[in-house]
Parts: sequence; structure tokens; C-alpha cells
Amino acid sequence: MTRIFWREVVRLGLVGVVVGSAIACWKDRAIAQITPDNSLGGDNSVVNDTGNGIDSITGGATRNTNLFHSFEQFSVQNGRIASFENAPNIQNIITRVTGNSISDIDGAIAARGTANLFLLNPNGIVFGQNARLDIGGSFIATTARSINFTDGTQFSATPGTGAPLLTVSVPIGLQFGTNPGSIINRASGAGLQLGAGRTIGLFGGNISLNGGRLTAKGGRIELGAVAAPGVIGISPDNSGFRFSFPTDLTLGDISLTNLAGMDTRAGGGGSIAINTNNLSLTEGSEIITGIFRNQGSVGAVAGDIDINAQGAVTIDGVGQFPEGIFSSGIFNNVEQGSTGRGGNINLKVNSLSLTNSGVISASTLGTGDAGNVNITARDGISLDQSTIFSQVDRFGIGNGGNITINARSLSLNNGAQITTSSFGQGNSGSVTIDARDRIAVDSGSVDFPGGIRSTMEATSTGNNGGNVNVIAGSLSLTNGAVISASTFSSGNAGNVTIDARDAISIDGIGRSGFATGVFSTSQQSTGNSGNINVTTGSLFLTNGGGISTSTFSPGNAGNITIDARDTISIDGFAANGLNSGVFNLLGSLPEFQGDRLGGDIRINARSLSLTNGGQLNTDTFGRGNAGSVNIRATDAVTITGSGSGVRSNVLPTALGNGGDINIQTGSLFLSDKAQLLSSTIGQGNAGNIQINATDSVVISSGSVIGAASFSRGNAGSVTIVAGDRVSVEGTDADGSPSQIVSALAQLDRSLLAQLPASVQLPPGLFELIPQPQGERKGGNIRITARSLSLADGAQLNASTLFTQEEAGNIDVEVRSLDLDRGIIGAISTSGNGGNIRLRASKSLRLRNNSQISTTAGASQQPGNGGNITINSPLILANSNGNSDITANAFSGSGGRVDITADSIFGLIPRSRQELQTLLGTDDPIQLDPSRLPSNDITAISQTNPSLSGTVTFNAADIDPSRDIVELPTGLFDASTLVAAGCPSGAENRFAITGRGGLPPAPGDKLSTEAILTDWAISPKTSNRATVEPTIPTATTTTANPPVETITEASSWQFDRDGNTILTAAPQASDRRYDAPAISCHGS
Repeated sequence: MTRIFWREVVRLGLVGVVVGSAIACWKDRAIAQITPDNSLGGDNSVVNDTGNGIDSITGGATRNTNLFHSFEQFSVQNGRIASFENAPNIQNIITRVTGNSISDIDGAIAARGTANLFLLNPNGIVFGQNARLDIGGSFIATTARSINFTDGTQFSATPGTGAPLLTVSVPIGLQFGTNPGSIINRASGAGLQLGAGRTIGLFGGNISLNGGRLTAKGGRIELGAVAAPGVIGISPDNSGFRFSFPTDLTLGDISLTNLAGMDTRAGGGGSIAINTNNLSLTEGSEIITGIFRNQGSVGAVAGDIDINAQGAVTIDGVGQFPEGIFSSGIFNNVEQGSTGRGGNINLKVNSLSLTNSGVISASTLGTGDAGNVNITARDGISLDQSTIFSQVDRFGIGNGGNITINARSLSLNNGAQITTSSFGQGNSGSVTIDARDRIAVDSGSVDFPGGIRSTMEATSTGNNGGNVNVIAGSLSLTNGAVISASTFSSGNAGNVTIDARDAISIDGIGRSGFATGVFSTSQQSTGNSGNINVTTGSLFLTNGGGISTSTFSPGNAGNITIDARDTISIDGFAANGLNSGVFNLLGSLPEFQGDRLGGDIRINARSLSLTNGGQLNTDTFGRGNAGSVNIRATDAVTITGSGSGVRSNVLPTALGNGGDINIQTGSLFLSDKAQLLSSTIGQGNAGNIQINATDSVVISSGSVIGAASFSRGNAGSVTIVAGDRVSVEGTDADGSPSQIVSALAQLDRSLLAQLPASVQLPPGLFELIPQPQGERKGGNIRITARSLSLADGAQLNASTLFTQEEAGNIDVEVRSLDLDRGIIGAISTSGNGGNIRLRASKSLRLRNNSQISTTAGASQQPGNGGNITINSPLILANSNGNSDITANAFSGSGGRVDITADSIFGLIPRSRQELQTLLGTDDPIQLDPSRLPSNDITAISQTNPSLSGTVTFNAADIDPSRDIVELPTGLFDASTLVAAGCPSGAENRFAITGRGGLPPAPGDKLSTEAILTDWAISPKTSNRATVEPTIPTATTTTANPPVETITEASSWQFDRDGNTILTAAPQASDRRYDAPAISCHGS
């Protein structure tokens, strides 16, 4: 009171010297605007003009520590002070206005001591630009109808309620009637301001802060807008009062415009609470608390900001302050130079909208942790070019706060962000978002990608970044939008976890070329990148959209795990060449000498589709091993189109091993140059490929499954287990074959073009690729299936090219194996050939220039031929099909060919001498069985006859030198095979049934699975010849049918089930015989 009094006296005194008459005018008007009524009887209020612009208010009814005043009207003009002259023991000054006028406060209101002042006017209250408070206690302005007390009494401003009931008890509620008046605050500068630890409360119909400010340093500010009858509860606390609102109370609206503000910043303790229907902050208006700059202490804690809105909260635009342009927003910060912990921001709203640089922030720029941001919206949350964030500033020492959002839907547009970050000495906080319906993030037309982030920035010295957790019905990321948890500092990045009940769609790139996607990165740091975990119904990555973990630092890359109940579809690439896909990358770091690990990619879905350049890649550019790819798709995996594929690559400048690729699925389909590839063109081994398919594996149109080494490292192995068929067929438009390959090679420049477009390699790449050194090992190929077919140029290839290492091995175990212009090769151009083992439990067929080869030195180089082992009941090669089985060597030793079969058709073993004779040359280069039209088996040394290998057959009564095995031509007299009689006293029976017939001789074997047509039944004889003297003769009782001759088979064919049928031309009839039994009876 004294401080403001003397300040005002000096200011007004100076004015009075110049324009003294104006003071008299104000005086007369002031007396008219503060007018007591007569409702308190002998305790009526008294107003005296004491001069110098001060209206002294005395009288009133004192009840213990409560002082009651009642006025007909109560307004204070600019330049005047309404001063309540209360006794020191008064705790509450309760003032009501019973007339019909609004209280217009454009001057100062003062009270002595620490008394709280209640101003009650149901008609409305307006605070002008010059309104000020000089009150030691709290100030409550309300348009409630009455104040309720604990003893049930009321102090009412409503006319006609009779004599007031004055009480010594504590006020406990504000009773509102119908259509309560509004409260407007235009008080500028510090506005309505109280000292530390006090409450400013405005409770009315609608409340408007139009350029007006409320300041309660270290205290509390509460606003409540009430639109219908009801009671607001009052509870005393350390900062003055707190107010409670029934959940069913209908609320009015609150707006802050034109640089309006609410401020409780101090060394700690300041808090703000708002209860409203709709709340809007525009034109740079702000709600702010926290630890004020250069204040606070260890253990100090800022209060919270609590906003409860039945309707919408809108934060829009910026405003021009003297210090610069500031956003409209809600702030709870630990400011620069301060010490203490920041408070929380808690919003419970129906909907929330931030536009045009609107901000919600809980950050630390000083010493202490930032508070949290907690938002619950019954409907939607929308951000457009706006931000919700918690940040550890570069001057900050402490951890960032967490952001937790629950809503029906969330929309981020035009670069809008929800982010936690650390630029200083502390960890960034976590982001958790739960949207029951949809989350949509779109960067729109801005250059910087919007999204949801947790980041450890380059200047941070914290240990860990926060996690990002997203739960939604569906999630859509477009035009460069991102969800990320990354580190650019010494700390680790957090993890990203997404659970979208229905679907996730990630599409396109941003205006500046940034990919849309979900990322976790460790770059220029010493920390690890985080894991990414995705659970959804279906996942769609299109037009360059991606999911990626990577490290360009000494830290490890995180894992990616995707669980989709239905489909995962990855399709296409962006205009700038970025492929859609899931990527895990270990980046180049030349100065780093330690070991790192790339993360794994784990996919679980009903089906997986990669099309038009869609990719799943784990790559290493630097020191460390690439991660593995593990896919489980219960229905099918489909990979189609050039650039589409699943890859694990050791790339140039890398020193580490490639990861494995493991696929479990119903069926696997690769077409149109698709790739399933594990390779190394750096210093490390290629990974292995393991495929388990309960149904089929189909590879077509130049597609490849391969595990190859083009540099310093071993090739990986390929293992395929299929419940039904494995089919490899066709070539692409350029003639490149479909193949399953595990190869060693020296990289040719032309192969660089096959690297994924997402891998941008520097100029001079070819010179960076380390050339092979030392002994490498080729990988193996193993296939287990019901059937394997290689057609139209397709290959099964475990070869070495342009290098002297040994080729890998091939092991096939199937029911049927069919090569139609197909190749199975473990060939070496300048080293030892690999081994091939083929087991076909039903048949092996070769047609149209097919090959099975372990030839070594195919480029006229040294090396020994590998071995070939074939085990199948039936081996067929079509006549003059030029299908060969070779285990040759150019200058080394020929290999060994071991064949075990019941029947072999069309294959001819050839010695070196035979080849010389048939080809008419002894030139080693020309001694190639493929130059003959016949189907040949060779195991020779092309340059040294003494080094030729061997061809061995394990087949009974079969001479494989002929195209067709000759059948016996002589017929047996069946009568010689039937007993002449039956012993007396015996009752025996001998029955001939079925269509298999009898073998040519009793000691002969009957050929298996051969279906012979129309065998004639041996004639039945009346043979009474004596078998031995002591046995009586027996008489046959059956009739003799006509005798038919046996027709010699002259050709064979396959039925629709793949069975081999021996036939004669013309085709025999389909007659069937039911031979009667032969019976013998004793005499």
C-alpha cells in the first residue's frame, strides 16, 4: 500500500501542478463510481476522498477475520486508487456490488497487510489498461452471485435476498446464477500483479484478456469461465487459494489476444490453472510459468500449468514484443541462469489446435530438469506449422521432459513437430502418443520435415535420447514427414515403437528431398542408434518411403522389427531415386578402429510384397558386421521388378561380414529381375541365405537368389527347403538368367550398376573395392523339395569366376528333378570345381541343352574337376538333346561321376578318346561334349589323358551306352511254369491278378513303376502230368481263354502325373482281364 501510494502521489502531484482542474473532475467522478449501499445497516461501507487520487474505504462489517463491504457500484478510474483500510488481523476482505452496473477498474485497488480481497459483481468486471493491484494477499474477481461459507451461509450480491448473513467462517464456494457477467482484462505491462505466493483468480461468464496481463510471481493464477448456475469450490493453500469445478458444470469461453499473458515465473512455485469451454491464444499471447532467469535454487520446483477445456483450445500466430517476435503459446521453462526443476503442462481438452507457429514448451535453459507435457483430447489434436516440444538448451544442465498425448486423432501439417531434444548437458525426454483413430503427419510445402522426434543433438553431453512411442488406429506419413529417435552426440538414441491397429502408410519425399519415414540414426557421435519396433494390421511403403536404422559413428545400429497381421507392401521409388524400403546401415567411418554391429531386420506378416524397386537391405560401408534379415510370412513373399529385393551387402570401404537372410513362408515368388542377395564387395564374408517354404519357391524372369563374394571374403551359402516345388525359369529382357547362385568372383565394373539406388557411392568407387587376396571359399547350395525344375536358361550355380579359388558345393534332395535348358553348375574358371550331389527319389530328366557340371579351368586355367553324385530310380535325357553331365578339367584332374539308378535312358558316357574320335580333334580347347548333339557324361582332363576322372554306374542289368534299354524279346511258355498237378488230399489255389504280369523268368526282377499295357494272360492248361509218383493227379476246372501275344515296347511317354509308360505304336486297347482262379482238389 505504502509503495504504490507514494509512487502515485508523486506522479499525480506533478500532473496537478499543470492541470489542477482535472484532478477535481476525477475526484467528483470517483466518488460517484464507488458508492456504498445500505445493506449492512450500521456496518455500511464508507468511502472518503483523501486527496491525491485516493478513495479511502472504511467501515464494513467485521466478523472475526472476515471484513464485508457492500456497494451500489464499484469502479476505479485511471489515476485513482481504491484503498481498503482494513485492520491488520483481517484475512479476507469480501466486497460485493449489488447494483446493476459493471465494475470498470482502470486505476489501482489496494488493501493493507496480507488480507485477501474478493470482488463480487454479477454484472461484469472490466480491468482497463492502467488497472493495478497493491494487495498483500490474493485477489479474486468474480461475477458469481454469492460467496458460500462453511457454515452454510451466503454473502449474495443478488437483490431481494434480504438481510445479509455475515459469518466468521471460511469461504468455500462461488455460487453462480444464470447468465453471469463477463470479465475483461486490458491491464498492460505487468498488468494485474501480486507478490510472491499469492493467487489471482478471475471467475466469470466469458473471460477475455485483450492485451491484458496477469502476474503472480511464484504464486498462482486461476481462470474459470462459467456459463450456467453452479458452484465453484474454494480451498486455501500455500499460494492462496485453489478452485475446483464440478465435472457437470457448463463452462464459458476464455480468450487471450493482442500480446495478452499470464505469468507466474519466479524462483519456484508459480502455477496456473484454467477451466473453460473454449480457450484461444492469439497474436503472441502466452501462458507462462517456470523458474525465472537467474533465480531459483537447488530443490526449487516450478508449478504446473493445468488447463481443462470442455471444448477447443486454439493457439495461433505470433506477436511483436519489444524484445522481438514471439509465438502464441504455453510455456513452463527453466530459464537461462536459473536453478530448479520445471513444472508440467497438463491439458485436458476436447480438441487442441496449434497454427501459424503456435507453441507448447516445457524446456530447460538453466540448471535443472524440464517438466513434462501431458495432453488429453477427447477429440482431435491438430498442428500446422507449429510445435510441441521439450528441450535441453545448449546452456541447459538437466534432462528434458517427456511429452505424452492421448487423443482420438492427431494431425501434423506443414512442418509441424512434436519433439524432445537435448543440446546441452542432459538426456532428451520421451514422446508417447496414443490416438484411438488416426495419426497423419504431412510436411506439406515447407523445407524442413515435420514429424515426431527425440534427438540428442551434436552439442549434447547426455547419455541417452528419449524413446518415441506411437499408438494409433492408423498412421500416415507423407511428403517428408518423419518419426525418429536419433543421436548426433555421445549419447545413445532412443527407440521408436509404433503400434497401429489397422494400417501404416509411409509415402514419398519432402520438398527438400528428405525421405518420408521412421528412422533411428547415430551420426557423428559415440552412441548407438535405437531400435524400431512396428506392430500393425498392414504396412505400406511407397514412392521412397522408408524405415531405417543406421550408424555413422562408433556405435551400433539398432534393430528393426515389424509385425503385421496382414500385409507388408513395399513399392516403388521417389523422383530423386530413393527406393522405398526397410534399411539397416553401418556407415563408413575410416578413423574408427573398433568393432560395431549392424542391426537386424525382422519381419513377421501374413504376406510380404516388394515391387518396383521396393527393398529390404542390411548393409555395411565401414568397420563392423551388417545385420541379418529375418522374414516370416505365413502366406507368401513376393518380390518383383528391377531393383526390388532383399539384400545384405558388405560394400566398398567395409571391413566386416554380411548378415544372413532367413525366410520362412508359405510360398516365395521372385520375378522380373528381383533379387534375394547376400554379397560382399568389401573386406568381409557374405552372409548365408536360408529359405523354408511350406509350399513353393518360384524364381523367374532373370531373378536371382544369391550369396556371392566379389572381393576379400567368402561367399555365403544358400539353403532352400520347400514343401512342394522349387522352380527356376527364364531370363530377363537382356538375357540374364534366373538363378540360385553362390559364387566367388572378381568384380567387374558392369556389376556396380546393380547396386540399389538408395546406396549413393562416391566417385572413384571401383578403385576403392579391395581386390581378392588369399584363399576364399565358395558357398554351398542345398535344396530340399518335392520337385526342382530349371527351365529356359535358369541356373543353379555355385561357381567361381575369374579367380583361382575352389567353387562351392551343390546338394539337391527332391522327388523329381527336371532340367529343360537348365544348368546345375559348380564350375571354376581357374580353380577347382565344386561337388554336386543330386538325389531324386522318383526321376531326373534332362532336356534341351541342359547341363550338370563341376568342370574346372573353364577359362583354360588350372584346377581339378569336382565330383558329381546322382541317385535316382529313373534318369532320362531326350534324344539328341545335347544335355551333358561333366566333371572335366582343362589342365587338372577330371572329377568323378557316380550314378546310382534303376533305369537310365538317353545318356552316354564318353571317354577322352571317344570325344577325340567323334569331334575329330585332339585340341584340348575343342574337347567339349557340348559340341556333340548327343547327351554325354564325361569326367576327363582336356589336356592330359592320364588325369581323366571316372564315370561309375550302380544299376542292375542296364547298359547306359544305349539311348533306350532293350526289353527281352522271347516269350516263355507259361505251361512250363504251372505245376502239372496238385497233391492228393490237398486243397490249393493259385490266382493270377492285377496288370503287372509275371517276370520273364521266375528268378528275374520285375522293373519298378513301369506301366505295361495289355499283357496277355497265359493260357490255362488241363494238365494231369504227375509232379511226383506219390501225388495223385488233379483236374483243372477252368475254361481256357484265347491266347494273346505280348507286344514289344518301342517307345515311352509320361502321363499327366509324371509317370513313365512304356508303349507300342499303335496304342494298344484299354481292355481289362479278370482271370479266373486255378483250383486243385484232392481225390
